[in-house]
Formats: sequence, C-alpha cells, structure tokens
Amino acid sequence: MRPAVEGQPEKPSRKSGSTRAGITPGGGAGVPAPPAEGLPTAVVDAVLQRCHGILRSAEKMGNVHLTLGTRADDPEPQHITMSSAGGMRINYPDHSVDVCLPKGPRAESGAWRLVAGDAAKPHDAPAAARLRRLEAMLRAALLAPLYRVAKATRQGPNVFALVLPGGATWRLELHSVTPPKGPAVLLPKSLQNGADRIEFVTYRHTGITHLPDEVVLGELGKRWMFLRGSGFVFHERWFSDPFAPEHGKPGKELVQTDAPPVPPDGTPALTTLAPATCLVFDDPGTWPLRFDAFDAHGRELGDLGQQAADLDFVFTEGGKRYVAMPFRMFSLPFVAQPQQKILRLPQQRTAIVFLTTGSLEECERRGATLLREFAAKQGLKAIGPMRARPYIQAEDRSTFDPEKLRVRCELPVGS
Repeated sequence: MRPAVEGQPEKPSRKSGSTRAGITPGGGAGVPAPPAEGLPTAVVDAVLQRCHGILRSAEKMGNVHLTLGTRADDPEPQHITMSSAGGMRINYPDHSVDVCLPKGPRAESGAWRLVAGDAAKPHDAPAAARLRRLEAMLRAALLAPLYRVAKATRQGPNVFALVLPGGATWRLELHSVTPPKGPAVLLPKSLQNGADRIEFVTYRHTGITHLPDEVVLGELGKRWMFLRGSGFVFHERWFSDPFAPEHGKPGKELVQTDAPPVPPDGTPALTTLAPATCLVFDDPGTWPLRFDAFDAHGRELGDLGQQAADLDFVFTEGGKRYVAMPFRMFSLPFVAQPQQKILRLPQQRTAIVFLTTGSLEECERRGATLLREFAAKQGLKAIGPMRARPYIQAEDRSTFDPEKLRVRCELPVGS
C-alpha cells in the first residue's frame, strides 16, 4: 500500500535567500540571517543544523561512540561511549575500562575502574569527579547545551548567552570558518559554563556536517575527537552492569545502532526505515531552481516550528516527478496548511543501494535496475516508488558537481 498523500502541491517559490540552516553562504559568509524577533534562538538553531545536519537530534547525539586522542594521528586513542540517559564508558588501549553511571535499577551512581580478570574498583571522589567533568565537556563539545536552550540573548556580534532549564548559563562564541570546499560558515569558536570551557580549534567537514576535530577541553588541554557513530541503542549491560562487562573496544555484540546499514557502493541491502513525514512539491527540474525551492520551503517549515529530519529525495508517481523534504517538530506541533502536500511514510522494509556513478538521473536509472533485480532475487516486490536521496544541502549550491553525486536509492518492498 502506498503512503497517504494529503493536500495539493504548492508551487515552489523562486526567491533566493538564506539557507535552510539560517546561515547565508559566501561574502558576509557565515553571517547570521538579518536581524529579526528572536534572532539569537534562530542562530542557535542554525548552528545545530549546520554542525549536525542529518545527525541532528538530542537523542542521537546523546548516544554516541567517539575516539579521543592526544594527537591527530594517535594510534591508540581512547574509545568512549556515552548514553543520553547518563553514563560514560572509556575503553583504554591496555583493555582497562572506566565506567561512570547515574543511579539506576542495577547500580548506584559512581565511577569504577575495571581490568580484565579483576574485580571492579570504585574510583575515589576526585577521580570520579574528573571523569564526570570529562563527560560533561565531551557532551558540550557535541553541542548538548544547544539542544536544551530555553532562552538565548546576544551579548556581542557573535556572542550569545544560552540559558538552560534550571538556570545554567553557557556562553557561546561563533566565528567564520572556511571549509576545504564551499563558502565560509559560522561555527562555534568556544562554549563555556563557569570553569568548563571548550575551544573548537578545527572541524572535520563532511559536506553535510561540521563536527569537532581538534578541541581544547579546559585544563585537560588539546585533544582530537572523532565521532564514529550516533543514534546507538546500547546493550543493557554496557553501562548498567559495570561488574561483569565485556572488555575491549565497543563491538556489535554490545553496541547496536538504529541507523540503516551502509553496504559498499553499488551493493544492495535490506533494511527497515523509520516512519517519516515529508513536505512534497513539484520537482523544478534544474539544480538552481531546486536550491531555490529548498530555501523557500525550508523557511516555510521553519515558520511552522519544524526542522529537517533527513536528506531530501526525489520520486516519480503517476507520471509526475516530485521532491520531498522530511521534517520533524522543532518548537511547535505540526499543523498542515491548506496549500501543502504532505507525504507520510510508514515504517517500511526497504531495499537500499549507495551510488556514486554520476548525475542524479544516472544514479536513479542504475539504482532502479539494481534494486528491482535485488528484490526479485529475495522474493520481494516493490510496494511504492523508488526514492533517490542525493547527499547535498542547500549550502552546497556553489560547490557541488551535479555530474558526480553520491546518491542513496531506496525501494520499499514487500512479499
């Protein structure tokens, strides 16, 4: 059964303007959108969207696996996992483990050192406090405070005071950063709460996200971070049973992820995709007009209290070609407007394939062939149109090559 479609298509606006993230590209590059009511909160929203992109979610970015090294090419970094429910685990190169836990049904709050073949030993108060502080600063480096802002005020051209529920206040300073490709963007320079100060020295630019690379974590000094994954669902014993955990680096037997698998390019695979709600409009047909439509409809969703939830995709149905923008609630429950066409995708078993073969149209043609052949071999059939998601954002309009795209093709399937 195909997903329900509500309303009528809206003609995309042809106005140029700020990107969906609310940060203008180039020139006054990285400068926030023009002054407006509630601008500081809008800037915080823009920074989260630009830094985390499709990873953006307090839950996903709270359940992470990262490595932390003392130099960029550290051959033996610490492997650190953190849970959004509270809890941090550090796996050291010598196979010892530190665990910090909040109070839970299976353990008291505290911190322990574990060594294979030996009993867990509780850390003394100063050592436990150091681990807690490291956990707090790592979460801040992943911008956790920005997800909880109750009020934001401007203190300078690029300096903001962020007040969290409960009254804690963080000072956010932004500066213009020029990635290897593309125009400059406004990214965090520092984030500070009392003595806890994180300085962002360099970023790892993926084209879709800007994630911290070299950071200064207060008195701990300079460190190199690498986010290896987010949105994890941790095995119940990973944090809550510190007295009998497995040792070594996080492995699939203890760390599970809700993200779809990423098979090698050109190799189809089966996965189950979560439900999604999308704003749909007619495909303008050319990349300049698509980018204009991304801008216009992104602002439209932002005005309704929504934010981007995944890569936009194109699909063909009833002989017509459409673009769909997945979104989720940011500050207001969604209420569809009369002129909007809304697509609601249920949780679906889906065949996927990643392609880097050329233009969007070339990837669509090859993806359709590969996925239909793959589905047939699995005894499955298509139950909806194929979707093609190019790995681009509105900010990439001046830098991307339309003939060398990376595209994720998806085909919903059933028996």
